[in-house]
Amino acid sequence: MQKNADVRRLWERALIVALLGSAVTGSACIGGGAERRATRENQQFRETMREVARLPKHSHSDDRITHVLIKAAREQRLDPFIISRQFVIETRDQGRKITCEYERTVEVFPGQTKKLRFKNEVDESFY
Repeated sequence: MQKNADVRRLWERALIVALLGSAVTGSACIGGGAERRATRENQQFRETMREVARLPKHSHSDDRITHVLIKAAREQRLDPFIISRQFVIETRDQGRKITCEYERTVEVFPGQTKKLRFKNEVDESFY
């Protein structure tokens, strides 16, 4: 009888350890989701910056480019993090270079936040 009780306790402990391991792994996956989402949104915005940098020089001044980028940031819901002063635009004869640096805070776990810094730099030729 004692042997069966010992085996049962051993299985109970193994089950508890397995459940705790699953909980830790699951929370790590969930916590990383917000950071991955922010990184993915940044990559999408960088692609938008790349497209905007290719717009023709004669019809898009630097002020117009800034306006287009702010509108794109608003459409991609990045406007709480990006303002017009964060864009550095250099228009040259053959192309345009745009730099944008910003920070955003994501909630990794309930009550735990992480500050992410992004620096996007695109250098593209005109179409």
